[in-house]
Amino acid sequence: MKKQSKDKQTGIAPIIGEVPDISDYEVIYIGAPVYWGIMPEEMVTAMKNIDFTGKTIRVFTTHEGSGLGSIPSQVKKVCKGSNVLDDSLAIVGSMVNSAKGKVENWI
Repeated sequence: MKKQSKDKQTGIAPIIGEVPDISDYEVIYIGAPVYWGIMPEEMVTAMKNIDFTGKTIRVFTTHEGSGLGSIPSQVKKVCKGSNVLDDSLAIVGSMVNSAKGKVENWI
């Protein structure tokens, strides 16, 4: 699995399906697993074609020891014109099933 996730970080990843229209939303939640300190390349590819101007973005991740990695800074770089809040949430992947309260408090 580690090799597979590392292989996905090279080049432009294909997007399967359509990226949803976010124009009616003010706050956008962007969640990603942390792969080698960054988000999956498929997400970066998809987000490059979305207009985030004027949107507020909240970032959350799942990880197995990397915390947020550099995902918040990646999101700031890719989602130009948005306000990426500094209150990002990181959940240890193996603890996801018991993280409901933590997520509810963050939201």
